[in-house]
Amino acid sequence: MDGPAFKVLVVDDEDYSRFAIVRSLEVLRLTDVVQAGDGDTALAILEDSEQRIDLVVTDLWMPNLSGLQLLETVRGGSRPGIDPLVPIIVVTGDEDQGLAARICKHGVDGYIVKPATAEKLGERILMVMSGDRASARDGTQAS
Repeated sequence: MDGPAFKVLVVDDEDYSRFAIVRSLEVLRLTDVVQAGDGDTALAILEDSEQRIDLVVTDLWMPNLSGLQLLETVRGGSRPGIDPLVPIIVVTGDEDQGLAARICKHGVDGYIVKPATAEKLGERILMVMSGDRASARDGTQAS
């Protein structure tokens, strides 16, 4: 995957998981990456007009503000400076199909069950950024 010029926000409370996702993005030549250790920090970054975020890759289960709450807040459109349509890919270790369906109803653009290999992440990013969000949600089929 050639590195398109867009900025990715990676949100995960576990340093190792965040590092693994960032490393996968580097393999995909996506190097303009901003990191957050929780949903609250992610919202602050999304509100910052200096940080034009084009894609969010977030864990689901985090303290303070979960990935689901982050998704709901962004999609709610009530926070100034946050684009409610910014593409969001959820990466989680939870394989519960009911949860996956619930996340999709909240407007997630892509869904990956960990481990998020560079190959899986690259496939989802291509789908999401090209507008094929229905296929990117196909991660609900235990991808």
